[in-house]
Amino acid sequence: MSNPADADHCREKEIAARFRALWDVLRPTGEGTVDEFRSLMRDRIRDALDRGAGKVIDGQEVEFIANTFVIDHLIAENTATQVHAVRHRDTGKIHALKCAKPECHSDPIIRDFLLREAEIGLTLCHPHIIRTHMLLRLQDGRPAILMEKGGLSLSARAGQGLLSARMIPEVVRGVLLALDHLSRVDRVHADISPGNILVAAEDPSIWKLCDFGLCRRQGERLPLDDLARAGTDAFQAPEQASGVGPDQRSDLYSLGRVLQWMLDKHTQGEPVDDGLRRLAAHLTMARPDDRPEHAQACLERYGLSPL
Repeated sequence: MSNPADADHCREKEIAARFRALWDVLRPTGEGTVDEFRSLMRDRIRDALDRGAGKVIDGQEVEFIANTFVIDHLIAENTATQVHAVRHRDTGKIHALKCAKPECHSDPIIRDFLLREAEIGLTLCHPHIIRTHMLLRLQDGRPAILMEKGGLSLSARAGQGLLSARMIPEVVRGVLLALDHLSRVDRVHADISPGNILVAAEDPSIWKLCDFGLCRRQGERLPLDDLARAGTDAFQAPEQASGVGPDQRSDLYSLGRVLQWMLDKHTQGEPVDDGLRRLAAHLTMARPDDRPEHAQACLERYGLSPL
């Protein structure tokens, strides 16, 4: 009868021998240099490990994007799109990848939304806007937007009971700074809501605006099919909901509705500056002419400008 300890010892010796053989192939030669053959072998082994990890995790082949990114997990989805966390195979850095759901791959409206969002996002660079890195195509032809990965959305933080009174001015300041940048390039976001405001992954005091699928030139009318299929009605300005082309004041109205929402949802018992309540009332005036003219005016009037 065989001894289990002897069998384990034999397996350990076999593993050690195979590792030595593998290391002999991979280790640098000369003064720390790696020749072309060894570089190729390292890439092949990394491929095998990545694919093997996928099988262990979910029982199927791992999916590669542009032979560079590996899908890590699903972050969020709605009826039309999905956002995945993807890992760069060489650097290990995590990014976000937004694409149409597989069953919507042939939908021309969703495709156009994503293409427009990528085109606009690539022109924007600001500390309070989620950065767009590039536009890719998946193997089935779906467009996919590679972006900076933020943290939890404002709606998710509130849902977990993590929305404190201290965060409210930080959120408002971050969105106002993002809107000020958009105004300088003659753009309106047109879909500001708690789900489209993310905390920065690297700093919980920084909040960033995301999702530019409805972003337009100021005053540009939104097609009716866009209005029917996108946007968050509870936060839209009245004029935008009626089909009038939005301007900066429309975005400010939406921010005011978000601010009212935060004042209702924040951790109870914590004091809130009365100035924020006045700001919310000012931003949500029914007539655009009664609202602040632009984001910079709000930052200055309500003491929200960064130090």
